[in-house]
Amino acid sequence: VGLECYKQQEYTKAEQLFWQSVQQQKKVLGAEHADTLRSKYWLAVTRHKQEEYAEAEQLLRESVQQQKKVLGAEHINTLRSKYWLAVTLHDQQKYAEAEQLFRHSAQQREKALAAEHADTLERKYRLAVTLHHQQKYAEAEQLLRVSVQQREKVLGADHKKTLAS
Repeated sequence: VGLECYKQQEYTKAEQLFWQSVQQQKKVLGAEHADTLRSKYWLAVTRHKQEEYAEAEQLLRESVQQQKKVLGAEHINTLRSKYWLAVTLHDQQKYAEAEQLFRHSAQQREKALAAEHADTLERKYRLAVTLHHQQKYAEAEQLLRVSVQQREKVLGADHKKTLAS
């Protein structure tokens, strides 16, 4: 139910449901059960969508550590949490740490899905924007040029993400 509320952008309701899920799952399944970790991830992402970045960052840092321990560092859920941590750090202007996480995220997505997969392209684009914010213009420009070319090929020239690149 929380996920449906999230998809409908009913973030206040989604947050309440995810918070309740985390509390109940901790009691019944334990804090490090995969279902508990998944609910905690969705709570963190929801808090990010509500622009509660400090809380989202804390929840995501906890999630990444627990997921590394339980699922492994390269598990898809751990990688998703790292990506959202990078997004959250970027949105708080913590660009140096966000850059490291975006680099790792882009590399992992490229390895798992291919260089021209939409998820890989999104991560490379976000890395480029983060580099730009740090005045690393040459590398940012290079990534953005590649991003535009690949997005045109994969998504089409008129797609909103291609145009954003």
